[in-house]
Amino acid sequence: MDSTDFPHPAEVTCEHILEELRELRADMRELRNEMRELRNEMHAELRAMRSDMLDMRRASTTDFRILFGALIAVAVGLAGTMARAFGWI
Repeated sequence: MDSTDFPHPAEVTCEHILEELRELRADMRELRNEMRELRNEMHAELRAMRSDMLDMRRASTTDFRILFGALIAVAVGLAGTMARAFGWI
């Protein structure tokens, strides 16, 4: 670091410090607004994901019931065919 990085002591006045403080406050307000917007977007996305997951769960439950019913029908049909073939019926 050389001496040009820091202002001369005569340049550091109350007004200079107050101006820097105003800029920092403005930057903080802007950052807060951006964070608020990001948080709102994330909440909206999470709500949409939850809704999609619930829809997928309902669909998978229905799909499982249909598949399980088909499996039972095939098993009963195969058992009947085997019983007929072996002369049990």
